[in-house]
Amino acid sequence: MLTLTIRPVSTSCNAKCNYCYLGDQTKRSKQLMTEEMLDLLISKYQKDRDYCRYVWHGGEPTLAGLDFYKKALLYQSQYTTETTAQIRNSIQTNGYNINSDWVDFFQKNKFDIGISLDGPELLNDIHRGTKAYQRTINAIKLLQDAAVPFGIICVVTKNTVHIPDELFEFFSDLNVRTISFNPIFGEHPDYDLNPNDFSFFMKKIYDKWTELDDPNLSIRFLKEAVIGMLGGKVDLCMMQGGCNNHLIIEADGRIMPCHTFSEDTLQVGHVEHDDFSSVSHHDYFVPVQVHVENNCSSCRWYSLCGGDCVRFLSYEGDIFYGTPFCNARQEIFKHIEFDLISNGYIEQPYQGAGKRHNFNKYPIYYLSLPHK
Repeated sequence: MLTLTIRPVSTSCNAKCNYCYLGDQTKRSKQLMTEEMLDLLISKYQKDRDYCRYVWHGGEPTLAGLDFYKKALLYQSQYTTETTAQIRNSIQTNGYNINSDWVDFFQKNKFDIGISLDGPELLNDIHRGTKAYQRTINAIKLLQDAAVPFGIICVVTKNTVHIPDELFEFFSDLNVRTISFNPIFGEHPDYDLNPNDFSFFMKKIYDKWTELDDPNLSIRFLKEAVIGMLGGKVDLCMMQGGCNNHLIIEADGRIMPCHTFSEDTLQVGHVEHDDFSSVSHHDYFVPVQVHVENNCSSCRWYSLCGGDCVRFLSYEGDIFYGTPFCNARQEIFKHIEFDLISNGYIEQPYQGAGKRHNFNKYPIYYLSLPHK
């Protein structure tokens, strides 16, 4: 199932996060995707495809303006065929530009909304800039007042990895329903994480989450891990063992692997002369998948872990270095496994996908999740 992450304004942004993996603001492209390119990519993506997921990303995707997205929906409707069963739109934003017009649009068109927020004001603004917190909170209040669902992406850095309880309580008090705690990505000596510290962080978050036992609160990575251990289908891309089903579309139509930095020149295709099915089988993706399978498939966590997000993997020729989070991930999985066994949710240690357990026994999920 192919997901397109579209950068309608390329990497242009109205925030100045000091950890951003997209690099120096002054060197970023500010190109806006043309209406012709938007038309072309939607027509190609929706051709003979029953499920289409558009993730509008950046930079800051709201800089494209509301009219851009209204045109996108018109094209999506225009190119819907009898085989198109579902179209899903998601947007990841810092919230700075969100006003009542945006909220009405999101609500009417059932957008999935992700908001970037790293915690309480002081901790958030250390990385995201002065008054960033208040601008984002204003957007959150508008969404909440209109009962529009949204999720949070919180980047965990050296400054926050040792306060999992405080962060969990903050987001819980904010009445957030979906949270992704993402380790900082890129090279930032002042903020980079020790993977073992991130393992400690996530284990503490898991304990707080299960203690709260709220079926309406989803901690994304932990939710997927639990579902996988109970025998369900894991959908999180970083657990898939590759990223050929997740492509970036730049404003100028270039097709890139999903984990690219702003300075990357790697291109696996172009909207004007390639179809998405052939691009997803580009030779670029083969070494990564082969390395992961050859080096990780003997691990008992492989069918659950998938080797980690490709952006964290490194290799040189035939030498595979893997992810720095390998041991940390295993420790998180072991922590969850111990809890599931101790409470009778599974009968034995996880040995890979295949065995289905009784979802109805697990308190957080059985009320709210479809299990495939």
